[in-house]
Amino acid sequence: IGVGYRGQKKEVRNAAKDTRELSSLLVSMGFAGEQWVLVEDEPRMKPTRRNIIQSLRWLVENAAPGDALFLSFIGLAGYTNHATKQHGIAPVDHLNEGLISEDEIRGVLSDLPGGVRLTILCDAGFGGTFLNFPFKIWAEDGGIGNRSEPNSPEDPTEIILLAAARDERSFELGVGPPGNLLPSFISAVYASGGVEHLTFKALLQAVKYELKKRRCSLSPQFSANT
Repeated sequence: IGVGYRGQKKEVRNAAKDTRELSSLLVSMGFAGEQWVLVEDEPRMKPTRRNIIQSLRWLVENAAPGDALFLSFIGLAGYTNHATKQHGIAPVDHLNEGLISEDEIRGVLSDLPGGVRLTILCDAGFGGTFLNFPFKIWAEDGGIGNRSEPNSPEDPTEIILLAAARDERSFELGVGPPGNLLPSFISAVYASGGVEHLTFKALLQAVKYELKKRRCSLSPQFSANT
């Protein structure tokens, strides 16, 4: 899902281009079958609120135990509720339709069958706390950090999130530079010869290296639900 917000106050450059490049990379990595690529220059597949929710439901409804799924979002994110710190992602029509909240996304993903692994890449600028998973590992200039919450419930579906910031960073809509994590991830994978050669730590360090080359100070972070 690539949202550039063309003609709006805040635009994300190369959202469509980077989304298509990621699609090609996934095919080269062995991801097969039908894909949904939502970008603004595709008239029938614009990343509207309705189409994004529909694409999430399609992903869930077609999943089976043993499947490995991949979902990416490049665009803006922000608070849907400041009091509860509820986050959301901004579809292209968010000015009229609002953000898609974490609760809405979790509600759809809760129908994934057990035995499925879903990897999510969220390039929304400051997205370290998105979905609020209990297990976290991140790369920064000083090395690798990690944190876990004790007594977290087990989940039969494994969801892993790669985001573009630490938890402590702001999550205001439009704050931060979305559009850096996704191309850095693509460059890191190609430079490393494929993800099959990388541990989570090595991939984080490779993405951090690519972010620094882009003069972006954000720290990449993996978080997981189980």
